[in-house]
Amino acid sequence: MFFVLSLAPLVAEEAEAAVGIQAISAEIGFEAISAEIDFEAISAEIGFEPVAAEEPTLTEHFYSEYVRAFLNNEFLQENLRLIGVAVERYDGGYYDDAIVLALEAMRYAQLSDEYVAMQMRIRAANEAISAAEFRLEWARRAGAPTRYAELYESAEGAFASALDDREIEEWDSARAHALRVVEILAGIAPTLPAQFLVRTWAGTRDCLWNIAALPEVFGDATRWPLLYQANRGRMPRPGDPDLILPGMILDIPSIAGEIRYGLMDESWF
Repeated sequence: MFFVLSLAPLVAEEAEAAVGIQAISAEIGFEAISAEIDFEAISAEIGFEPVAAEEPTLTEHFYSEYVRAFLNNEFLQENLRLIGVAVERYDGGYYDDAIVLALEAMRYAQLSDEYVAMQMRIRAANEAISAAEFRLEWARRAGAPTRYAELYESAEGAFASALDDREIEEWDSARAHALRVVEILAGIAPTLPAQFLVRTWAGTRDCLWNIAALPEVFGDATRWPLLYQANRGRMPRPGDPDLILPGMILDIPSIAGEIRYGLMDESWF
């Protein structure tokens, strides 16, 4: 996979013709490649599409900052420097020097390819680990450690392996273990709490408005009246929805047929 395309082979090819040593090319097995870096082809290969626009856009900014940060690495910079010197030597008639410099430029082009490939492996591993961590937290808050203890323990083990592999820079193995976490936890049915344990106002600002806003409850603070109606009979003052006390357990009604199970207490947070 060539992410870096350089002028070096062309310089070497022309210089060889000038001094009559085409056999060198056959011996080292290189072929001439395009004289320009095709950023459009590269971005397509790694999943980015450049934006054609007169004014800079957010996508174009991300393209230049992210993709080009990989491509314009120290190896490519040396590759380009060597090409410039090789061209100068060729134009000056120093063909042997041009060949040596062009071949060295090709070596740095290959090093740049390898660097970019490694950075992409690192990025893939980190993204997979982030996804695994998110899924583990979701499963924990869904009660998986007790309801799906065996699956959850297996997922935790795979996640620990992913972190260990990342620590020793085994990027492909780290990614594989992280994806295994997501695969394992796919067997856990999504669960929402059926009840909520009220905490202190000073510490958590628990009130019907804030509780209704929690993603595990309704995800919408304006639906607090549903909590009030479902729990009015156990309120300290049934006519006052603003008064709830720490330690109260509120029922959370199902509003769209969703399955609810268990108590949402401190272990969810």
